[in-house]
Amino acid sequence: MENIDLTKIDKVERIQRPTREVFYRDFFFRSKPIIITEAMSDWRALSLWTPDYLKSVIGTVLLPIAVSSNGIFPCDPEKGWSSTCYEEMEFRNYIDLISLKNELKKTYYLQHKSIPEKFPVLANDLEYPEYFNKNNTTMNLWIGSGGNFTPIHYDFAPNFLAQVKGQKQVVLFPPTESARLYPLPLHSENANLSRVNIDKPDLQKLTA
Repeated sequence: MENIDLTKIDKVERIQRPTREVFYRDFFFRSKPIIITEAMSDWRALSLWTPDYLKSVIGTVLLPIAVSSNGIFPCDPEKGWSSTCYEEMEFRNYIDLISLKNELKKTYYLQHKSIPEKFPVLANDLEYPEYFNKNNTTMNLWIGSGGNFTPIHYDFAPNFLAQVKGQKQVVLFPPTESARLYPLPLHSENANLSRVNIDKPDLQKLTA
């Protein structure tokens, strides 16, 4: 793999609530990422979403929770999401479990659960960004135990990531670099996944 000149990497622009016109003209239509500040300032979730609150309103909902012994989801990119193991538990028990943090021997991840369908009461705590048509978007909830890692991949639709609690590191690559990310074959079930572990790349395997 080539050495990368970090001085030539473009920074993602950070803009305070651009107008819809500016957002589409300068970013969306150009497939250019953007960090929008103050976009969540009127969300009730920022103050309401504590563990106790979430358990009180959706605690009995039964959910499949992804489990990994190495923190990677899915565990084997070449086998895709089907390789991920799941444990079914009530939401309140899941919150209690991940609150143990350093005592956990595995990592857990509540993934891609529709808020309107699974947790409709939480929808009242959020506001759709003015940049999107509410009828043409989906709103999903993700909650992890911490230290979770998702392999390099691309999503089939544009994303608006809103971090309500905690922090998440996102690494972006331009589409022009796709071939260097060793994607799985187009005919595979997981063509949107890369075979590269960005934290520990197997250079011998990739150059073989």
